[in-house]
Amino acid sequence: MSLYEYDLYLIRELDKGTLVNQIIESGFLQPIDEDEAYILGQINCFFREVINREVPSCPLCILKLEIDNNQLEQVLNSKAQLFISWLEAVCKQHDIAYAFIGGGSYAAYYEEARLNSEIVFKQVGHLIESGKLEIIHPVMFFSARIGQGRICNIANNSPFQIRQSPGVGCLLFLIEGDISSDNIEILDPGNIYNILLNYFKKNN
Repeated sequence: MSLYEYDLYLIRELDKGTLVNQIIESGFLQPIDEDEAYILGQINCFFREVINREVPSCPLCILKLEIDNNQLEQVLNSKAQLFISWLEAVCKQHDIAYAFIGGGSYAAYYEEARLNSEIVFKQVGHLIESGKLEIIHPVMFFSARIGQGRICNIANNSPFQIRQSPGVGCLLFLIEGDISSDNIEILDPGNIYNILLNYFKKNN
């Protein structure tokens, strides 16, 4: 089953500065107005930046991109490499620590994992500090600096398809189709959520 919504979260340690203005200045977001922009000149998104201090020793800047579902799916169905390359480039150029696309509010994995926003964003500082993965999402990027690259090494044999960028990090996709192709479908991990999470916990 594919996802219903595509909210992308880009997360970086706050001591590296805030994100949204930098990402606009580098051209990865083309603003329409104060809270809406284009990705790749063809995918609409609303954006919002917040500061997360849930873990006082690791305050974070979180940029949320609420991506137009239909427009993104059209790109993933015919030009997937365009979006994957865009995401890789954003993470590399802006030194992103962690990024993910979660399931929409109707996705099965919210029910299977009993997830909510409070749970997701309370633990993210611990993930970046320690490299301990507590929550699985269908699309995830991990900087090589998280856990000295341990998660990226574990992911090589996981059910996720992976794009490694040596010295930068790794991008994980739970998808139908091949990650190197131009036609993919991002899947809802709900029915196998616990299997996926246990895989990482067992090997971490």
